[in-house]
Amino acid sequence: MREVLHDLEEFKAAIDGARPKHFEVSICRRGYHGLPEAEVRLTVTGLSRAYGHVIAYEETRLGNLNTVKDEAYLNFLDALRAWTKARCEELEAKAEALGATQGRWEP
Repeated sequence: MREVLHDLEEFKAAIDGARPKHFEVSICRRGYHGLPEAEVRLTVTGLSRAYGHVIAYEETRLGNLNTVKDEAYLNFLDALRAWTKARCEELEAKAEALGATQGRWEP
């Protein structure tokens, strides 16, 4: 069984801090009606303190024409790539601050 939480504080309270935590950052590029979007997802997994099952914390950031507005870039695709890279670095830093290493627990 895998439990997915979207609240970081609830995740911290539910996992066994003595066991290793792992994280993944994934990028999904897609587009609707010809407009490109990028979804950056952080997944941190750990083992439950009470039952020993896998608990995952997930956080998603979506970059599209509305969220990526930086006039320093010549075109939208360059801005979207830069936005995606910055969000990946931001989410990786957040996971590393929790003491997580790259990888994942699987049920």
